Amino acid sequence: ACDCNGRSQECYFDPELYRSTGHGGHCRGCADNTDGPHCERCRDSFYRRGSDQGCQPCSCNPVGSLSTQCDSYGQCSCKPGVMGDKCDRCQPGFHSLSEAGCRPCSCNPSGSTGECNVETGRCACKDNVEGFHCERCKPGFFHLDSSNPRGCTPCFCFGHSSVCTSAVGYSIYSITSNFQFGEDEWRAEQRDGSEVLLQWSAETRDISVISDTYFPMYFIAPGKFLGNQVLSYGQNLTFSFRVDRRDTRLSAEDLVLEGAGLRVSVPLIAQGNSYPSESAQTYTFRLHEATDYPWRPALTAFEFQKLLHNLTSIKIRGTYSERSAGHLDDVTITSARPGPGVPVAWVESCSCPVGYEGQFCERCTSGHRRETPSLGPYSPCVPCACNGHSETCDPETGVCNCRDNTAGSHCEKCSDGYYGDATAGTAADCRPCPCPGSSSCAIVPRTKEVVCTSCQAGTTGKRCELCDDAYFGDPLGENGAVRPCRLCQCNDNIDPNAVGNCDRQTGECLKCIHNTAGFYCDRCKDGFFGNPLAPDPADKCRACDCDPEGSRSLQCQENGRCECKEGFVGTRCDQCEENYFYNRSWPGCQECPACYRLVKDKVAEQRERLRELENLIANLGAGEETVTDQAFEERLKQAEREVMELLHEAQKSKDVDQGLMDRLKDINSTLANQLNRLRNIQGTVRETENLAEQARVRVEDTEDLISLASDMLEKAKVAADNVSIAPPEQSGDPNNMTLLAEEARKLAERHKKEADEIVRVAKAANDTSMEAYQLLLKTLAGENQTAIDIDELNQKYNQARNISRDLEKQANKVLAEAEEAGNRALQIYANLTSLPTVDSTGLENEANKIKKEAEELDQLIARKLKDYEDLREDMKGKELEVKNLLEKGKTEQQTADQLLARADAAKALAEEAARKGNGTLQEANTILSNLKDFDKRVNDNKTAAEEALKKIPAITQTIAEANNKTRQAELALGNAAADAREAKARADDAEKIASSVQKSAAATKAEADKTFADVTGLAREVDDMMKQLQDAEKELKRKQADAEQDMMMAGMASQAAQEAEDNARKAKNSVNSLLTVINDLLDQLGQLETVDLNKLNEIEGTLNSAKDQMKDSDLDQKVSFLEREAKKQDDAIQAYNRDIEEILKDISNLEDIRKTLPSGCFNTPSIEKP
Repeated sequence: ACDCNGRSQECYFDPELYRSTGHGGHCRGCADNTDGPHCERCRDSFYRRGSDQGCQPCSCNPVGSLSTQCDSYGQCSCKPGVMGDKCDRCQPGFHSLSEAGCRPCSCNPSGSTGECNVETGRCACKDNVEGFHCERCKPGFFHLDSSNPRGCTPCFCFGHSSVCTSAVGYSIYSITSNFQFGEDEWRAEQRDGSEVLLQWSAETRDISVISDTYFPMYFIAPGKFLGNQVLSYGQNLTFSFRVDRRDTRLSAEDLVLEGAGLRVSVPLIAQGNSYPSESAQTYTFRLHEATDYPWRPALTAFEFQKLLHNLTSIKIRGTYSERSAGHLDDVTITSARPGPGVPVAWVESCSCPVGYEGQFCERCTSGHRRETPSLGPYSPCVPCACNGHSETCDPETGVCNCRDNTAGSHCEKCSDGYYGDATAGTAADCRPCPCPGSSSCAIVPRTKEVVCTSCQAGTTGKRCELCDDAYFGDPLGENGAVRPCRLCQCNDNIDPNAVGNCDRQTGECLKCIHNTAGFYCDRCKDGFFGNPLAPDPADKCRACDCDPEGSRSLQCQENGRCECKEGFVGTRCDQCEENYFYNRSWPGCQECPACYRLVKDKVAEQRERLRELENLIANLGAGEETVTDQAFEERLKQAEREVMELLHEAQKSKDVDQGLMDRLKDINSTLANQLNRLRNIQGTVRETENLAEQARVRVEDTEDLISLASDMLEKAKVAADNVSIAPPEQSGDPNNMTLLAEEARKLAERHKKEADEIVRVAKAANDTSMEAYQLLLKTLAGENQTAIDIDELNQKYNQARNISRDLEKQANKVLAEAEEAGNRALQIYANLTSLPTVDSTGLENEANKIKKEAEELDQLIARKLKDYEDLREDMKGKELEVKNLLEKGKTEQQTADQLLARADAAKALAEEAARKGNGTLQEANTILSNLKDFDKRVNDNKTAAEEALKKIPAITQTIAEANNKTRQAELALGNAAADAREAKARADDAEKIASSVQKSAAATKAEADKTFADVTGLAREVDDMMKQLQDAEKELKRKQADAEQDMMMAGMASQAAQEAEDNARKAKNSVNSLLTVINDLLDQLGQLETVDLNKLNEIEGTLNSAKDQMKDSDLDQKVSFLEREAKKQDDAIQAYNRDIEEILKDISNLEDIRKTLPSGCFNTPSIEKP
């Protein structure tokens, strides 16, 4: 009976099974995917998890598994690099599932994350890395480093270049502090910056700080850790730290870096560091901006390197709780320096653009300067602006090394002693000045006349041919021998603020003051006397004041005494001499008539009596006779006292009146001086008015020039706008186009700035001129007011003079009355002395009368003194008004001077604006012509780019055809591999049949095994060939995705692909022919029923023939040839891939040019030549 475990009802007798087991029933047609003599096991490619479960298909992936059979858990046996229950996917780190399994990812460990695309094998790169295998840095980065989380370090180069490589000749260098001998210049401070005590332990060889509060304290690094530490970028800062208490309160600012105006901080436990504890721990912080190292705030790579380039502070928090201590030791920053040692690759060497030099592009080359010197090495370098008079300048300040007799920071002006327009840009811009001593000069814009501007002291004129005001001589000898200009010698008797004080040819003083005269103002003028050379003006010449009636002339002697006519005496010749009298009806003094002799005799007689009285009085005390009338003596003494007081008061009144007259004379002199000064001021105001009118005319000319320049620039703008500059798509010369566009952009920006500067200067000149004009109007109005004030002052002066004359008359009257009173007193005294007897009653009456008259005289004098005081107060007010007018005149003169200065400044500004306008117009015309030529060049390059772009579709189509042919070759080889596998299966069946027919066919079976081994080897060779072709196909796909081909290279690729297709077709035919022979052989083996040695020999011969045919087919050589052709194809692909990259770069450059072109010509305010 059939024993089929209930899975089949049919069986047949199997003798072999019977001999081996004693039961010959072999089941047939087993159900439930079972197999075996008793349906006791699962069919091939099936499995069963348990004995009570049915057989499930293994479903092993035929490409990824070694066989279709799986184990009892359904796990297929996978090829190398393959994973999964069904062997249907690649393991991590493997890719490209194929007949040979999965290939390992060939990623660069320094630049990749360790994974790759399971389909293409392209590696997953770090942020700054590129390439199929992540084998190179992206543009703008260098130093592929496995420890760098972003793979490569960005180029710093102070922001001037993005092309750099690793510098050679640098070795590792560590900056350390191990505190073996002290604090090593470390400090400690609180968060607010106040310094605290830092302690050094000789026992533990570390430093520490102790806190009594919750506020943290910081360790402050010394200078050797600061400064330029950019070579430490991407390296580590390490230190050893411990606390004495675990009660720590961390913060975001446990480690702080400061520099270049930037500040970053990080917690102590960041970057995988541990919490601080009582035992010392090493803390490591990477100086890098990556998010893996959470420095806050987040900086860019350039900003982080900028901070390290000027590192000003490193702060390490030392305390983390109240009443705690922190201990710091072994601080190290890893850096680099040039010299021998362990070489490093993290130091950059920049490839600098034009205008820069140095390892880090930190310097400007010769002929270039810093655009913004305050930025230091971060400032862009621009060409020296020297107006064509120098090719070099100071690289930091931009000051040009001028030649061609030019000067200025930009050689924008001529040197002293030369004149011309230094901005024209030729060697002959500046010519020698036609001035004495090679002094400087300038050109008058309107007349183009050369005028000397720095004449020697005392000279003036367009050619310094004249002597300046207050100088005399003939500096150029135009009127005879050369006579240098010398200062006029006027003995300080001229007004230094006046003009025309002396003759410029002879030196004669023309405007002497202080009442002086003469060629050198060395004598007093007529009617004055004194010392004209006295240093004090008050001691110089004073008025003679000779009485015109009694003096022979108004000129007096050196002592002030006048020369009197006959009959006149006195200093002023205002008195009649003795025996002469003044007759109002007769001019002069007349000699007294003959009858006056009686009077003279009587006077002589009275004088004699007076002498006798004097003798009597003199002898009163010495004589023997005494007067006993005591009352008389007292009254006599009292009378004498009253007479003396009366004389004293009269003399005093005379002195006061004389002082008043002197005062009035001084006031008169001062008023005369002020009138002269006011007349000078009036002349200056008139000159200022003329200059202001000239300035106003120049301002109008400047405004006309600016308006005309604006119209011209507006036309230039319209012309520039009409220039059609289409966005270029491709260029054959990208570098030149880029430079031209950059130059156009810089010129446009510079001209915009210059145009704005010209408008500002012109506006300032216009404003200054208008302000000067307004001030001039105000000055003219002030001049009118000054004239009115002068008239009022004249009126007041006349009033004061009249009052003075009245006062003088009154004083003379008082003096006359006083003299009369004195004479009367003397007469009374004389009469008293001549009395032979003493009449006490008459004397008393006379004394009372004298006393009364004296009191009346005293009252009169008091009234006159009051009138005098009132007049003096009034004169003080007049004097103050005169002083105010004088000050006002000085102010008006200063205003006039300022107006002149501002008018000159407005003139200079207008001339400067015109000059800059001319230069800007020339540059605007140059830019316009360049832009027109630039448009033509852009159109030419655009045409070339369009022709190149038209070839791209054909190139792409050729590449697609080559890819299709390669795929066909791969499919052909893939079919060969499948045929080989089928041959292998049939060979297994043949082996089983031969074994079951007859054991004696062992030799034949061995030969069949050998044939099978050969076929298997052939299958492996075909698999290897397919693997290589698959690699070639993937490489080709990657190249196709990265670039485009040009026509010639595509043709070469197409030819190579055609040859590869032919070789693959030949290989396929050879393999098919060989497999046909093998299939025939296997068919024959399958039809064997009985052992026929002849047949076996025939089979052996057929197998040998198949082997020979396989050898004759040269399949190995064809595969090798196919590999060589694939390599050639790969080289060709790489070649035209490089060409395509160059084309793409050109296209990118054209796009950059389009973006950098200015949207318009910004040189709006146009300037035209006058």
